[in-house]
Amino acid sequence: MDSSNLIQNVIHNRASQEEFIEFQNRLEKDPLFKALYQEAIDMKAITLDKKKSEIRNLLLEQERNANHLKPKDSTKSEKSGVLRYLIPLIAAAAIIIFVLNLFNNNMTAIDLYDQNYEPYRNVMGGIERGEEIKEDLISKAFYTYEIKDYATAAMLFDQLYETDHQSMYLFYHANAQLGQGNTQQAISLYKQHQNIQDDFYARSRWYLALAYLKNNQIQESKAVLEEVSKVESYNYVKARELLLSLKDL
Repeated sequence: MDSSNLIQNVIHNRASQEEFIEFQNRLEKDPLFKALYQEAIDMKAITLDKKKSEIRNLLLEQERNANHLKPKDSTKSEKSGVLRYLIPLIAAAAIIIFVLNLFNNNMTAIDLYDQNYEPYRNVMGGIERGEEIKEDLISKAFYTYEIKDYATAAMLFDQLYETDHQSMYLFYHANAQLGQGNTQQAISLYKQHQNIQDDFYARSRWYLALAYLKNNQIQESKAVLEEVSKVESYNYVKARELLLSLKDL
């Protein structure tokens, strides 16, 4: 499929699973395709702003027209005048709601993922400028993770978990895989981590939901988000908000 049609299918939620996988691969590997996608997203935002402006102007015009209505003497005429004032405003408000819902429904799984994803912090502490990086494997793993060298970080956390089965290393390995776009591997690692009830369990569940979302497995993402939203734990409020955004997907 050509780039333009593929991008439009994704933006308007018409893409099949195969097309979505192709979209992800090209987005990660083809800088030109990524630029075309960003341009399409920008155009959608511009169109939405234009529609909002047009509707706002329509509402103001209706208000001006209503304000020019002449007052009537009788009660019946007064009621009629009020109705003549309210009906255009109600109609304009209905148009606003319709258009906003229309554009909000064009949000894709990728859009929602991008809005909600941010890398989990380095629990070992940040690296100060000029500070010497230690040579041990743990320091290297967390350093490469912090500088977003996720490919190296994934390899190092995998080595750490193989030699020392601390669940934290499994969690960060999953984070590194998600950070570099390997969603299927990230999902597998997060699911493995979910079998361990450690301090990162709630955090792992949130990122599992995001990984499903990026992989366009929307129903699976919703199921995990439902679990997250029921307990006052990590990002449970965000989970509720994201569920609302996913309602029509």
